Amino acid sequence: MRISWRRIAGLPAMRILLFFALGILLQWHFPLPGRTLLAAAVAMLVLTVGLAIAASRRRALRPLRDATLLPLLLLCGMLRTADALEVQVPALLRWADLPDKRVLTGVVADEVRMSADRQRFRLSCRSIDTDSGSVPVEGCVLVSWRRSRYDAHDTLRPLRRGDRVRLRGRLRTPLPPRQPGGFDARRWLIGTHCLLQCSVSKGSDLAVTGHYTPGVFAEAVHAVRHFTRHALGTLYAARHSAVMAGLLLGDRSGIDDDVMEDFRRSGIMHILAVSGLHAGIILLLVFIPTERLPYPLRALLAAAGLWAFAAVTGFAPPVTRAAVMGSLAMGGVVLQRTGSAVNALAAAGLIILMTDPLELTGLSFQLSFTAVLGILLFHERVSAALLRPLPRAVRRRNITQKAAALLSLTISAQALSLPLLLDAFGQASPAGLLTNLAAVPLVFVVVSCGVLAVGAFPLSPWLADCFAATSAACLDGILSLSHALASLPGATVALPHLPVPLLLACVSAVIYISFSQGRLRQKAVLILLAFAALSALTPLVQESDEGNLRVTFLDVGQGDAAVIELPGGGAMLIDAGPGGDGGDAGSRNILPWLRRRGIEGLRGLLITHPDEDHRGGALSVLRGVAVDTVYVGGRWSAEGAAAALDSAMRVHARGVRDVRSGERLDLDEDVRLLVLSPPGGNDIEAGNGNSVVLLLIYGATRFLFTGDVDAEAERRMLREWGPLLQADVLKVGHHGSTTSSCPAFVLAVRPAHAVISAGRNNHFRHPRAEILTRLRLAGARISRTDVEGTLSFVSDGRRIVKDSGSP
Repeated sequence: MRISWRRIAGLPAMRILLFFALGILLQWHFPLPGRTLLAAAVAMLVLTVGLAIAASRRRALRPLRDATLLPLLLLCGMLRTADALEVQVPALLRWADLPDKRVLTGVVADEVRMSADRQRFRLSCRSIDTDSGSVPVEGCVLVSWRRSRYDAHDTLRPLRRGDRVRLRGRLRTPLPPRQPGGFDARRWLIGTHCLLQCSVSKGSDLAVTGHYTPGVFAEAVHAVRHFTRHALGTLYAARHSAVMAGLLLGDRSGIDDDVMEDFRRSGIMHILAVSGLHAGIILLLVFIPTERLPYPLRALLAAAGLWAFAAVTGFAPPVTRAAVMGSLAMGGVVLQRTGSAVNALAAAGLIILMTDPLELTGLSFQLSFTAVLGILLFHERVSAALLRPLPRAVRRRNITQKAAALLSLTISAQALSLPLLLDAFGQASPAGLLTNLAAVPLVFVVVSCGVLAVGAFPLSPWLADCFAATSAACLDGILSLSHALASLPGATVALPHLPVPLLLACVSAVIYISFSQGRLRQKAVLILLAFAALSALTPLVQESDEGNLRVTFLDVGQGDAAVIELPGGGAMLIDAGPGGDGGDAGSRNILPWLRRRGIEGLRGLLITHPDEDHRGGALSVLRGVAVDTVYVGGRWSAEGAAAALDSAMRVHARGVRDVRSGERLDLDEDVRLLVLSPPGGNDIEAGNGNSVVLLLIYGATRFLFTGDVDAEAERRMLREWGPLLQADVLKVGHHGSTTSSCPAFVLAVRPAHAVISAGRNNHFRHPRAEILTRLRLAGARISRTDVEGTLSFVSDGRRIVKDSGSP
């Protein structure tokens, strides 16, 4: 049955949800004090009750009564959001963003996310040690506890919910997006009800001092999760166990980065989101063996199974939504009342937002509800449209109808969620339409057999092994399929940041298809033509970089990464930021930024030297975009992470080239790179002193990239190049360390702009005050990624303009 927007607007739960959600958004963007909102809500409630009493006697007052309900719902949403935000006591903020570590005591507040070298959890703080003694504090902190990167024997003790801990780490406030369209750490952290982040850098910096029992239910949930992890670790190989933990527990922390990238590129990341598919499997596992029991009892058992599963997975919005909808559907059957699936979806959203209004700002909530609404709106119509062109004999075949239903499911789910995905990740995955045809049935088998394997593990190891072997075989099929399709050209399409008119056009197209009359095929053709015209007109009203050179210094923390966008098209990356325990800058910062700029390939990737903070994200970049040539300078180590990357570069890039002082790289008709260091010779070992130093020349403008070059190398370049070192923009050497930027070098360069790439509150205390003073005395305007985030400079060949607001 077709569901129209008119019917949706008339559903009571949908009306309540819309105004409640609008109130949440208003309070999020335009916050008001909770006391003010409470007084307004009470006054509006009194007015509504008074009108309701009066309307029971005079029917003419009923529209006015109904009209007062809408602002009351709005105020309820604002008041609930204010309560969620104001409950976070700001006492801890006075100790945030200091260079010294602090000692905190508290209780682990929820389930711990564990991987091989890291654990992450929320800490409900009790006290903090200061110079004057222990001070009581309140509030939650998101703790990241990792193994020491300098001690191979360092270990982490497994934590559990309710553990009392004493830890030593740095407290940091979350940041807004550090690059346009980037990850909003502040918004995400507030959504987890935390004030601050706390980084604990080695195992011995955290000690468990006791255990607080959080309650029977919480202990039971922890026991089930612990048992499930143990069973998965016993029944499956390590690679399979990590993916199964993601599928059954919603914990993706142990999944390899290459598997995640394959899933992302092949368009099946959604299978790792515990949601409606998993809930349907739980229902089948309950309903099939209880076929002879009365339906009310079966429904009660199924609802209990759904909510138990939701609790074990941490009540994530997708599985909570599925549990609410499933419970309402079964309750309607028991009470012999028919209901609307869209109304049940709205009721689920309302329950989640009343429990935690900050979920509305989370991408998981948004994608879950828009995908399900898209399926309810379009699935039947899209399936019929796919079958209509086929011959009648083919159309009636069961396999054809199931294939069309699966393809329709994917298309319908993305109809409303695709704009959100494009805005969040800057890419679309056409391969997902094919991958889902095989992946969804296989996931059904994998999850079903996985649940049965865990259930049979304590009863019959042989039976558990059989179920595990079946699910592992199907999981291998999913992994192989995703890897094969992810490797195809065009598996993902990088898209620039969608302008507001295009986003509005997407919404209008969805409303047009579902609301108006007419054939779906004709509507689709009309919409495609409209989008083509809009895409052709959009560049005419937007600022363009055509004919200009753009150099962007990405904020990658304590590391370097700069992108050169050429006037004639194409781009080059200089350094790839840090990796390892600090996070992979390639997947976290560089690739999302390239996608938002519509950059699908790089003419070159130059790594100034093989230190981890310059080459850490290179492997992700090589896997994520096509790279013509990788440029290095000097001999890299034959062992360790640098050697592994050297081997990977020769596999993923078309060539690897060793560049030395005096070489010239012609990037474009009027753009060239002059290599100033390291000197020639086979015995040159790549390192700070032998960093590749580049002079980028476009017309009369010049950029100087210095890597981590030291003062000795700077003096060598002064002797060799002299006046040629002068540049308009200087990327300051070694993040502003005193080992670089000697006075004679700074005076020779005489930069108008000095860019320092460093991590906020880094323990090296870069940049140093004396370097900042030296640069200012030379007349440079200083720009810092740790202060301003990502920075862009645009050159037309005659002058350079700083533009930090680029997408």
